Amino acid sequence: MGDIGEKFDMRELLKRHSVLLWRETMNVKARSRVHKTAVLALTFAVMAWMWGGSLVTADADPMRGEPAPVIGQDHPKDPGEVKLFKTAKAVDGMVNTWDITLRAEVKDNLKKSDIVLVGDRSGSMKDDERMKKAKEAAEKFVDSLLASQTEKGTTRIALVSFAEDARTDVELTSDASKLKGAIEKLEANGATFTQGGIKLAREMLEGSDAHFKHIVLLSDGEPTKSYALKEPTKDMVNKDIGSARMEDGVTYTFDHKKRVNVTRVAQNPDDFDYQKQVDGGDTMFTRFGRVPEKDAGKWRALSCTTIRLLYLRSNSSKVCEKPPAPGESDTYYDHGNSAIAEAKIARTAGNSVWTIALSTDEQGEAVLKGVASEGQAFTSDPAHLESIFQKISGNIGAAVKDAKVVDSMGRGFTVQKTGGKPVIQKAVPEVSKDTVSLNEQGTLTWNPGALSTPIAQGSDIKYAELTYRVAINNEILKADKNVEGAYPTNSEATLSYKDADGKQVDGKKFPVPYVKPTLYTIEKKLYDEDDREVKTSEKSFKINVAGPWAGKNSAETRAVEVRANAETGKLTDLRYKGQYKVEEDNPADYSVTYRLNGGNETDSLEFDPNTYEGQTFKIQVINRPSNGKLAIKKTLVGDAIDKAKSLTYTGTYTCRAENRPTLTGKWTTERTQWSGTDTVSAKLRVDGTAASSAQAVAETPIPVGYKCTVKEDEPKVNEKFYTSSVATGGDVTIERAKTATVTVTNTLNKKPGSISWKKVDADTGALLGGSEWTLIGPDEKTTRDITQANNGEFKVENLEWGTYKLVEKLAPAGYLLDETQRTITIGDFDGENDVLDGDLGSIGNTKVVAPNIPLTGGISRDAYVYAGLMTLVVGLAVTGAYSVRRKSN
Repeated sequence: MGDIGEKFDMRELLKRHSVLLWRETMNVKARSRVHKTAVLALTFAVMAWMWGGSLVTADADPMRGEPAPVIGQDHPKDPGEVKLFKTAKAVDGMVNTWDITLRAEVKDNLKKSDIVLVGDRSGSMKDDERMKKAKEAAEKFVDSLLASQTEKGTTRIALVSFAEDARTDVELTSDASKLKGAIEKLEANGATFTQGGIKLAREMLEGSDAHFKHIVLLSDGEPTKSYALKEPTKDMVNKDIGSARMEDGVTYTFDHKKRVNVTRVAQNPDDFDYQKQVDGGDTMFTRFGRVPEKDAGKWRALSCTTIRLLYLRSNSSKVCEKPPAPGESDTYYDHGNSAIAEAKIARTAGNSVWTIALSTDEQGEAVLKGVASEGQAFTSDPAHLESIFQKISGNIGAAVKDAKVVDSMGRGFTVQKTGGKPVIQKAVPEVSKDTVSLNEQGTLTWNPGALSTPIAQGSDIKYAELTYRVAINNEILKADKNVEGAYPTNSEATLSYKDADGKQVDGKKFPVPYVKPTLYTIEKKLYDEDDREVKTSEKSFKINVAGPWAGKNSAETRAVEVRANAETGKLTDLRYKGQYKVEEDNPADYSVTYRLNGGNETDSLEFDPNTYEGQTFKIQVINRPSNGKLAIKKTLVGDAIDKAKSLTYTGTYTCRAENRPTLTGKWTTERTQWSGTDTVSAKLRVDGTAASSAQAVAETPIPVGYKCTVKEDEPKVNEKFYTSSVATGGDVTIERAKTATVTVTNTLNKKPGSISWKKVDADTGALLGGSEWTLIGPDEKTTRDITQANNGEFKVENLEWGTYKLVEKLAPAGYLLDETQRTITIGDFDGENDVLDGDLGSIGNTKVVAPNIPLTGGISRDAYVYAGLMTLVVGLAVTGAYSVRRKSN
């Protein structure tokens, strides 16, 4: 198929002629009123057909100029109406790359829904904050369903809970506060009467006139209680069980699972005797029936080995017997099957059942899966319970369910992937591993499920949205474009779903967005010495385009091969905005100039695709028959530049060109004193001999086309105190009449220091723990309190260079405080005794002999003096008082 813009377009032709007809009618005075009216009516009809986009919704055809719905502006108006949106937005900082957004909106139906929330309040719900998290999630579940329904009264919720019993906590209501208050009062205790909770919910919904009826059940374990069956031994099934409650009320755990007969999944309410209950204790199975007695005795509690029953004979003698072989006499109630049966009865009555298995084991999870309607069983831990409740609430209230979008890419467009998966920029609801897929043909499939997220809080319009990323490929050069030169990003995208009544809707189409790519060509022009174009050369040239090919901060080069006086054709590889530089991998015999879009020739060429977005631009690389120069400069940076300024730096450079001799040389810095971080030129020569001030020059000629690499000999530094690194700035290419400069940068950094010492007994030299210290930094302001090292050995690391003062703040218990201030200098200060890791050695404390004081920490000598003086003063005061008293007597 050719370019659509080149074909006869009846619609476009009528557009133009309708405008001309309008003008002609308005400007001719001689027309009769009837004539004018008829012509105007015809004109308006044509124009309405051509431009009447406001009447077109999701099925608009951009090829005909019809506008598509606008996100955030257009919304569905009628209950159950679905409106589809699709946009292509250029990615910021990129070209030829677009974010494609698929969006579906639906207006809620006004049909009534009644929901019974059935909650497990058994004792195990106390574990792992299950009850707390369940309450929080249930309250939000209530809010999400009733927030936009209160005034309309289309949704009611009831609360039923079960444990040892089953009870109705709140009847069907739209009062969210009442429901949340009842939820908050739930407390965990007792057994798990799952069937009882389902039965109450079923009976409550029997009197409902709602269009949709739902039971939402949450439980954390296996049912341990159920209603009695009228015929429990009818149609029994085999099952492997690991524990059971016996007739005597004791629960036994078997050494290994054994196969027994369990009660069936009943089909009808009449199968149950709802006046009787069977208790399983803390297990899902309860044994019933009697093993034929051998004597006059009866089976009693287990008191022998596991899986052996104690048989009490009539003479009171005890004997351990093995239980009977599986058969009619070894029968058990399966409380899980009874819960499944009750749910099946509820589903048959037209109720939809949802279950959440909260931290259950495999057996409990299987029961809840059997309770739920098809595809409506969920598993969760307490941390993720809220999201499961929200997913269920969305499905319950959704006017669009089981939504599926199939989106086929347009020719020349590819979905961007990572790890084989499409790159998703945004998704509402969040996508899982199975939500979005991409097949080998490039067709994207999205399964958003139910449209349950409101476009704003409390809104009755719900939506789902997916944004993925596409980029062009070479097939774009074969694709069809519209009259404006734009290409369709997708061939077709359709939505299929079930509406609120469960009716399947297929093939609803999204709009098709159109975009304009940014392309370019590279052309080679070759001239001879007389500046005449050479048209017969078969020589091939390599053109390098350097730029942010891989992203904003990347710097990569891509090469393009092109023959003289030939063009590459349109190139589609541009992806990122930014500066791109075009440089020919230049033959030594030619100079190079460049021209962009027919402009003037320049010695260099840079472009930013942003300038030509949506266009095709041309780059010309021009050669004419052709030295450049190499210069090396030296600079120092780092914390200790003063220690490196007296060094002489040397190195080599090597210049290479394909099929030409390699050029090498040496360089050296002539300066022996540096000032701060200034830069000096190195002396160099090409013949390979040692450079000297008498022979070397600051720049040396190098033929055009050579690529030069500069290396530095490793500088000699004091490795005890410093680390060093060197950067040469990479290779440079020699260009005609230009100086290529390489700056060699050395960094010299100070190593951090440390101070260590030991706290010992001054008499014995034994290490003492419990002392505390203050280390004062070189600035006299920074202090560090040191309290670690209970073994008496201290080491403070990562210290800046300078002089530090160490003072003991607290002596070991029972020792005098050492108030001596110790000073040590860390770093290289050109002294003979410079150290990086200082050691203050052992610091001794004198042990207190008397008086005997509580050993809660050492004290200073002054403290003892003050204590003694205080004791003396108190003694004198007491003596004086006593003397005065005697005299007065």
